[in-house]
Amino acid sequence: MTAFIDETSRDSASPFIVWGNALLGDPPAALSDILSGRGARGAQQRAEPEDFLADLLAHPTWRDCRAQLTEGLDAALLDLFKAWFEWSPARISRFGVRAYATRISDALRVAARLPLKGTARDLISNQATWDNRFRGLRWPGDIDLLRQFNLLLAQHQTDTRFVSRWFAACDEAAWGSPYWQSSLSTGLIGLRKLPATADTEPERRVAAALARFAALALGRGMSAHLAETAFRRRVAALKVLYPRHDGHWQDVWDRALEELVERTAGRTHVTPANWLDHVLVRRDANGVRSRRGTRQSNGAVAGRAYALPDAERRKQIARALDRAGFLNQDLWERTRQLIQAHWAYASGSGESYYAVRTTHNLCDRLLRFGPTQQRLSEIHVWTLQAIEAESENSYVWDLWAKVLSALGRDDVSLSIRWGIM
Repeated sequence: MTAFIDETSRDSASPFIVWGNALLGDPPAALSDILSGRGARGAQQRAEPEDFLADLLAHPTWRDCRAQLTEGLDAALLDLFKAWFEWSPARISRFGVRAYATRISDALRVAARLPLKGTARDLISNQATWDNRFRGLRWPGDIDLLRQFNLLLAQHQTDTRFVSRWFAACDEAAWGSPYWQSSLSTGLIGLRKLPATADTEPERRVAAALARFAALALGRGMSAHLAETAFRRRVAALKVLYPRHDGHWQDVWDRALEELVERTAGRTHVTPANWLDHVLVRRDANGVRSRRGTRQSNGAVAGRAYALPDAERRKQIARALDRAGFLNQDLWERTRQLIQAHWAYASGSGESYYAVRTTHNLCDRLLRFGPTQQRLSEIHVWTLQAIEAESENSYVWDLWAKVLSALGRDDVSLSIRWGIM
């Protein structure tokens, strides 16, 4: 994560200043231009509307009138939503159905990202009406207004009225429809984003939803491999999102599985317990607690010593990545071997400081090259190791959000970013 820096902040031609003045003068017109892509934004031209507007509101120039800017955006965006849904079918057809849906999708992203309380309050209060309007504008893997609406509800919910909605989304995912992965992700995000209370722990709700999803998916005929992969990945992410001791997770999953059996009144004998071997603790004949596949001595191999890689080696690779126009196989292998060497040292010595910083330093550079899915998978593993080693390090959480976005998991990436903002 980098601090906010705007090289043109002293220049009146800065897009943040130009568009800030436009929003102060005529919020509806300026917002419409930003959403439609009209008007130059300099180096920010390729930024998504929600990112550009978030950076604009955070710009030092607008510190004293940020509330005025936000109020203007809020009112303008709600008016746009209402106006768009008054368009006649003929007008939508002339404009283009996909272009129309894309414009609304961008607006929903803005509403989810920014503190626009009036817009959020109206959409939440009239949730059933908006559901009907958004449900028909969905293209699997492309435009999905209902998913964007769910993300908005998740971010701005102020009570527990949507608990059943989020559990239902996870249950619906178990049917394996074209939307099942986004339904599962948004359902889990919704549960995580419920307002905190003294007597509830968000990870318990998420665990219960995951257990239900797994049992239903198997019962409804989803591929066991597909269901298990989805389950394991989200269980691993949950441990990173909520760093807790082993005993806590043992209790969380024991209770989630018990609730699953209670809920089905014994009608199902299908549970994901055998997919929790990396979480649940077992006992041997002597009562000693262990976990399948757990390595001893922090993963060190008996009799084998690890040396900390030379710092100059990291600097050379970092310079090579900065100079390179593309990521060739040789540069990838050199980078990969260094990161692996750092984690081998961390595993053998118990000291992960250098591994975490090398992972962030080099992987952040690697992402600029648009690495292949196979390489992204390795980067993802290193990133999760870094988070597990330093759960309070916001830089590696930011790296995780970038990796997830590169993997095409934008909804989860957005959830991570909300968590570290």
